[in-house]
Amino acid sequence: EPLGSAESAVQFRFNTVRIYPSIVFPMAPLTTRDGPIVMSRVSLVKGILKTLAIAQAMPEEQFRIVGYSEFDCPTPPNMTITGKGDPHEYLSNASVYLSPFLTETYGMAMVEAQHRGVPVVASHKCAVKDDSLIQYGYSIPNYDSVEDWVSAIKLAKELPDSTVEQRNFFEERHDPIANAQDLVDAISSL
Repeated sequence: EPLGSAESAVQFRFNTVRIYPSIVFPMAPLTTRDGPIVMSRVSLVKGILKTLAIAQAMPEEQFRIVGYSEFDCPTPPNMTITGKGDPHEYLSNASVYLSPFLTETYGMAMVEAQHRGVPVVASHKCAVKDDSLIQYGYSIPNYDSVEDWVSAIKLAKELPDSTVEQRNFFEERHDPIANAQDLVDAISSL
C-alpha cells in the first residue's frame, strides 16, 4: 500500500490533502472530435499491446499513436505511429483519447485531452481508480477485456460535446495559485 494512500492515512492517523498538479492550459479551441482515436507513446507500460488488440477489434476506426516507439511492433492497417508531435495538434480533432496504461501516476495527458473536449477511455490500473480524474469519458476496471474497451470507446464517441463548465472544472482544479495556497495551508497545518 503506498504511503500516501487513503488507507495508510487512516492507519497512521494523519489527515491527507490532495493537491493537483498545476497546469497552465493553452487558449486552444475545443476539439472537433472528427478524427482518429489518439494515444501517446508506444511502450509496454503505456499499453501498446492492449492498443494493438483494440485496433484489431475495431478495423473501421483510425488510431494514431503520437510518440516514439521503444520497440518495433507490427501495426494493423488502421494504426499510424507518428513519432514526436505537438499535443495541441493531435488533440485538435481526436475523437477519443485512449489511455490503456498499466501504470500512471497522474495522467496529465488525460486531463489535457478532457480540457480540450476529448473524451477519455482509460485503464482502471492507474491513478484513475481512486480519483475523479475521468470527468468526460470512461474508466475500464476489467483491463483484459477487449470487448469492454471497444464498448467504452463506442460510448465515448457518442457523448455530447464538452461544455465550458467541464473545461472550467479542470482549469479551477489545476490552478497554479490555488494549488500553491493549498500546499502552504497543508504545510502550515503540520
